[in-house]
Amino acid sequence: MKNIRREWETIALYCELNGFYGAEGYAIGLAAAKAGLPVRWDAMDGMVYFKDWVERQKIKKGQANPDTTLIYFQQHEAIEYRQNSIFQKLARKLNKFIGYYYRSLCLRLATLSNFNFYYR
Repeated sequence: MKNIRREWETIALYCELNGFYGAEGYAIGLAAAKAGLPVRWDAMDGMVYFKDWVERQKIKKGQANPDTTLIYFQQHEAIEYRQNSIFQKLARKLNKFIGYYYRSLCLRLATLSNFNFYYR
């Protein structure tokens, strides 16, 4: 298990450093494969998977019906774009701004230990 954790950390840092922020499952899948664990994909019947950008692509390609996912889009929008006061919006933006630069600095410091791998 220690091996997969090390591989996952390496791959996750590499992905983040190169602007690949979404789909964390890919990083853990790659780490598991690198650590020698068997990796497989199984559909989970009855489990609804919703990512707005995935559904938009499916709709655009004619692979999904927009009417069947409308409720998920509405729920997602209500959560992501909830009504807040101006102070709350400002505080969230400031927190996001400071958090971004803090995480960026931590990422740069963490990857310096293996400079040739991350920056070549």
